[in-house]
Amino acid sequence: HDPKQPIHMVFTIGRQKASIANQYFGELYPHIGSTNLREIPDFAEDSSFLVIEDFNTLGLEGPTTSSFPSDEALADLECPYKHSFYFFEWKSGLSNKRSGNRGSWGVGKIVFPRASQIKSYLVLSSRRKEAAPDGDPSILFGHSILKYRTLHGKRYVPDCQWMQIDSEGLPRPTKDREAQRAFIEDWQLARKPDQLGTSIVVPFCRDSITGEAILKCIIGDYFLSIMGG
Repeated sequence: HDPKQPIHMVFTIGRQKASIANQYFGELYPHIGSTNLREIPDFAEDSSFLVIEDFNTLGLEGPTTSSFPSDEALADLECPYKHSFYFFEWKSGLSNKRSGNRGSWGVGKIVFPRASQIKSYLVLSSRRKEAAPDGDPSILFGHSILKYRTLHGKRYVPDCQWMQIDSEGLPRPTKDREAQRAFIEDWQLARKPDQLGTSIVVPFCRDSITGEAILKCIIGDYFLSIMGG
């Protein structure tokens, strides 16, 4: 991370084989089928996906537990990292950014599941060692936001995580390097292993998401905001 250099963004639109998508979402398909989502894709066919990656950034920092950081932890000026992972994955409608900054409402991440026909996204994030107090500088996880649903007689809440269960029975992102290398290859990431920053995969993305549409959004949102500000 070089604060003197600009942040670099890479957007990739690709096609995913049904066999590979099934490895990541096969267990989720029955849940999707039990909801009344519109336009459920044909999981036997290849699908489109979008990857959004940032470079020369610090990744999603801090503990990966779902426990809310204490006021003391958030106010600790000596702490070498922010609690950005918690606010990205575990909290909606609240952010650790100051009022007036982009992302300060803590709701912008909703665009990822909304852009997916299966309301899901996958994330690979690499952080500095000092920003990974759980000993996991590189983390891989996923998130789906469906509706309340009943499957095999069991009731499920809308949100569900694609994570591992730790020794305390709590969900945590995986730090398995082989799984992360496979993820990079499977989803055609520009990121290299341990390269600081975050890559977000939006699977089964909508047909309206094209390179031209993304370019127009970037020009409109950022250029006009800068000029207007």
